[in-house]
Parts: sequence; structure tokens; C-alpha cells
Amino acid sequence: MSKDEMANILTDMFLASGGKNIKNIQLKRKVNYFPLVYEKYHIDSTQFKESNFYYVSRIDDYQEILKKVEKKLKNLKERNQEEISVRDSIKKIERGIKSDLEEEDY
Repeated sequence: MSKDEMANILTDMFLASGGKNIKNIQLKRKVNYFPLVYEKYHIDSTQFKESNFYYVSRIDDYQEILKKVEKKLKNLKERNQEEISVRDSIKKIERGIKSDLEEEDY
């Protein structure tokens, strides 16, 4: 697989690994998300391990891939923080409107 494809897979693998200790929408923890990553990229664990070994043995290529992964994760984090900020702002506005409406009722 290409370096870009490997960077995408590793990004999702890091996310899947980090998601293990967070409750999902069914309130379950310790869910193994790796099979979902394999399914997304139409690979299996053996293909991933072989490609990972290939790039690990070529340290310059692997460092380049890891820099891409780091950048992707940073961008995802920034986007997530922006979404949280927008959601918090909307909630604050909604609380203010609700408070104003309650005051008008008196």
C-alpha cells in the first residue's frame, strides 16, 4: 500500500486504539474497533502487519508517514474543538433565550 494509504490507516488505528477506553453510544467500553478499520480499507490484519513491517524497516518512509498521521490527528482535534465550541455557544444562546422567555412570563 502507498504511504498515503498507510497514513490514513494508521490514523484510524490510533483513533480505534484511543476509543477502547471511551464509552460508545451503547455505553460499552473496551470495544475492539480494529476490525472496522480493516473493513473500511478492505484489508485484513495480516496485510496491515506486512505493510507496517515494510515501512518500519524503511525508517525514513515510516517517519514521513508518522508526520502525516500526526498532522491528520492534529487537524481532527482542532475540528473537534471547533465543533464543541460552536455547540457550547449554541447552548449558551438557548439558555439565554429560555431565561428571557421565562422572565417575560412573570
